Amino acid sequence: MVHIVKFDDLVFVPHYLPDSIKTEVGFADGSSVSIVAGPMLYGDGVNTFEVFFSDEDNPRCWQTREEIEEEFTKRGIPFINMI
Repeated sequence: MVHIVKFDDLVFVPHYLPDSIKTEVGFADGSSVSIVAGPMLYGDGVNTFEVFFSDEDNPRCWQTREEIEEEFTKRGIPFINMI
């Protein structure tokens, strides 16, 4: 059974920027996603987040939890680790 990452699966840790958070998910195909948020980033850490997929050129700013989950579901890639 394939486990698709849901937003509630994510474990956030402090980012090096003040009052900011981060997480990273590695996928079985070798790609990854970095999700960050905070006052100096493009997401508030409550409702919106800055999301960067390793196979894309630019980060996605102000992404909602629902948009993040939708992208995970669309990709259908199981995660292998969370940092």
